[in-house]
Amino acid sequence: MPTIRSLGRRLTLLLVALGGCVGVATADAPKAKKECIVKREINVIRALDDKHVFVKAGADRNYLLTMDAQCSGLTLARKLAISGDTSTRVCEGGVSMLAFEEPATGPMRCRIATITPVKSKEAAEELIASEQPPK
Repeated sequence: MPTIRSLGRRLTLLLVALGGCVGVATADAPKAKKECIVKREINVIRALDDKHVFVKAGADRNYLLTMDAQCSGLTLARKLAISGDTSTRVCEGGVSMLAFEEPATGPMRCRIATITPVKSKEAAEELIASEQPPK
């Protein structure tokens, strides 16, 4: 006949085993999908300010790229280009970079923090304005 002590040990082992299963279930939870752009579909890249870039990809896909910090000279930049996580696409929150040539200092690079789908360039500008603190 099992004693209370042995029942307690069995119950403890059962709880530990069940706790491990719960941990596995939460570890398998789906991750948030990162927004990505196929590089060969990009038609237009235009700096909106020193932290935001508008990208037109394909006929009706537009994006607002937000850099992780201010990129001095971005608004004056020439030869904007994007280098992605892979050779075929650029994704947010990874190692994707915006490369450009600033007339006064030469080649520059800034990391892309977020990629936000927008309806148009005007919608991107409105989104930027809504993020700015009122003066």
